[in-house]
Amino acid sequence: MHRDIHNQGTECGKNRVARLMKVSGLKSIHKLKYRPQTTQSKANDLVSPNVISQDFTAKTENQKWGCDISYIETKEGWLYLAIVMDFFSRKIVGFDIGFSLQADLCCRALEKAFSLRLPPRELIHHSDRGTQYASFPYRQLLKSML
Repeated sequence: MHRDIHNQGTECGKNRVARLMKVSGLKSIHKLKYRPQTTQSKANDLVSPNVISQDFTAKTENQKWGCDISYIETKEGWLYLAIVMDFFSRKIVGFDIGFSLQADLCCRALEKAFSLRLPPRELIHHSDRGTQYASFPYRQLLKSML
């Protein structure tokens, strides 16, 4: 409201506009900013047990990896970032960026991590309960690599 009044050429402060709106019984409506949802946990049947039990420490490299998805707002729209992090060094060992939340985004990040690090078969892979990580392509890829 203050911005509209100012753009019309009338000088007044925000507090004055707020006071006059209150006296008139007017309230502003705040539009909530859109934030994409990255975790969709509808695949409970396919979810592996949580073997690390919130213990995100590791004694050596390539002992435990954690995977997650985040999002970045750009002028062209939302970009999604899938990462693979080594819990020992806290380094990102694999990542991929895309415009879609499909499982192939996570698969590409995992493939990059495996080609860079060549981890042992004893590697513990940890992720949230998202459908991307519980998907058939992702589980098959992980099984073929370990």
